[in-house]
Amino acid sequence: MPLLVQSKGGAGTGTSLSLTLAAGTTAGNCLAVATGTGASAVRTVSGITLGGAAGNFALAFGFTESSTDAIRCEIWTDQNCAGAQTAVVITYSGSALACGGWAEEWSGILTAAAVDKTNGAGTTATTWTSGATGVLTQPSEVVLGAVYAFSGSAPTITPPGSPWTNLGPESGSGGTLQ
Repeated sequence: MPLLVQSKGGAGTGTSLSLTLAAGTTAGNCLAVATGTGASAVRTVSGITLGGAAGNFALAFGFTESSTDAIRCEIWTDQNCAGAQTAVVITYSGSALACGGWAEEWSGILTAAAVDKTNGAGTTATTWTSGATGVLTQPSEVVLGAVYAFSGSAPTITPPGSPWTNLGPESGSGGTLQ
């Protein structure tokens, strides 16, 4: 049964975002990282390190909304993370006017091939949806979602209600990650 062990969020600007977990990771757990950026040009994640090492991070899903601004939201996983680490650093392909991130450590997740479905959508409207359809196939699946909004001031994002557990928001410099 998957269990959220710990999480840490933060917001900032620039070419990287550092998050410090409260306790060292447990070897073999899954570290999931959600991040969003807003800039004058699209900024993707160029790398994520755990304790200074690249580890096993892989992009699970990324989406760009560039019809009005260059907004990017990505979810990455390290499905067999190293133990005893607290430092998570997300590095971007260029300087972001605003960025936000969450790192979540999960136990009980497969150490390989754990990501089986992805979906995403973008909008310039005040309401949003992932566009996801279908049925989860396992009774103990974990669904991760991230929404990033960017404007002149940090926008408020209304998260989904029950049964979802919402982390955040992480806001600053005109961007909000929920």
